[in-house]
Amino acid sequence: MDRHKSPPWGCYFTAEQVRALDSAAMASGWDAFELMQRAGLSAWQYLRQCWPDARRIAVVLGVGNNAGDGYVLARHAALAGCHVDLLAVSQQPLRGAALQAAQAANDLGLKLSLCHQVDLSTYDVLVDALLGTGARGSPRPVMAAAIAAINSSRRPVLALDLPSGIDADTGNIGGEVAVRATHCISFVGAKRGLYTAQGDHHSGSVLVDDLGIEPDARIVRTCRVHDLILPTWEPRQRSAHKGNYGHVLVLGGHQGMSGAAMLAARAAARAGAGWVSVGAQATTVQALALSSPEIMAREVEDDGDLELLLQRATRIVLGPGLGRDAWSERLYERALVSGLPLVIDADALHLLAAQSCRLPQAIMTPHPGEAAALLGMTSEQVQADRFSAAAALYERYGAIVVLKGNGTLITHAGGTAICRYGNPGMATAGMGDVLAGLIGALWAQGLEAYEAAGRAVMVHARTADKLSCRGERGLMASDLSENWQEELALCR
Repeated sequence: MDRHKSPPWGCYFTAEQVRALDSAAMASGWDAFELMQRAGLSAWQYLRQCWPDARRIAVVLGVGNNAGDGYVLARHAALAGCHVDLLAVSQQPLRGAALQAAQAANDLGLKLSLCHQVDLSTYDVLVDALLGTGARGSPRPVMAAAIAAINSSRRPVLALDLPSGIDADTGNIGGEVAVRATHCISFVGAKRGLYTAQGDHHSGSVLVDDLGIEPDARIVRTCRVHDLILPTWEPRQRSAHKGNYGHVLVLGGHQGMSGAAMLAARAAARAGAGWVSVGAQATTVQALALSSPEIMAREVEDDGDLELLLQRATRIVLGPGLGRDAWSERLYERALVSGLPLVIDADALHLLAAQSCRLPQAIMTPHPGEAAALLGMTSEQVQADRFSAAAALYERYGAIVVLKGNGTLITHAGGTAICRYGNPGMATAGMGDVLAGLIGALWAQGLEAYEAAGRAVMVHARTADKLSCRGERGLMASDLSENWQEELALCR
């Protein structure tokens, strides 16, 4: 199953929005038990698709509607001839549709045992039916113990709706433990927490099933997180020349930090910018002259040197290897008042944090630590709710925000988009510099700012995924810019 398949309606919902969709379906004539039947059957079909040879299945049950979905799955598995054990973590009684589902399973002869009395490692597949989207905070001790037992079993796991212990809205672990699922099936709508922070790591491959519910337009309109889908990129005309594709100026490359500016400049060139220049200190200029003759590098000693560069540029990438001393501040301040569109990255973000201002003609690309400095909080607080952090950055600075990390977010006036590509091999130095150069180049070629940011994030992440087939360890930032031509040519 392709984990990157777009969800129905192209939206990512909060738990509250999914409950509103459920309620709207009920108001239009749906029955809660009917929806549960559909969810459980869909989950069983997905389990059979993922593990066609599975014969021994344990369904680990909580006490809410998530457990009801598990009971329905268990019934279908038993009817298909599988050995199914129902494992409860609590004697707390069920209610409503979940109780109906449990009674139907009991009528088939399926009996309930206590989870802590069973060795979970003896099963072919485990089904996580413990906690649903309504769960918040740390799971109760009995639930936490069941989650730990599932993880320690080292068996394949199908999570129903979301892995137990993961917050549906933020993707964070509510307490100290969360189920590490192999696959997850999300019902009604895609929960946004499955695709960022810890949620992406814990959910495995995700299938979204809307269960046949028609989208309620009023609720969909409230959803400000959507799939990163971009329009077709038109091919170049035969009569094109370099002046058609912009002039990217990279400002950075302080002594001892030449690599960052060089990576950004090479990325801009490899992404198709017509011209690429670098304003830097002498060591960076010398290195570029030897390694990249296509890039025009100029030592910036005084304001006159900088003005010559600014006169030609159409986009500035500000920050890779910039530093934070008087020289750095002079370049930073002049770039901000130049009137040119800016990609603000790395050290420039820290200079911005020291004296914040509105930058409506900019794209900022913080990682969580830089976002924390910009917002006056800790990186842990940023990661606790990445969606809120990205929205707060946009509100404070007015720039399009690319909040990097697992499930990179792109926030602009129209809401937030999420990139579901990328892998841990990207956790190496220089990846952000390459992305900044790529954004600057695509923007310089005539794309709108949001489209340039979104397309760059996609090309960057998808190229890394393609290269990771050879192994995630050892992936280097420069590998991406040397290998992304195929992704650049794609429509989205």
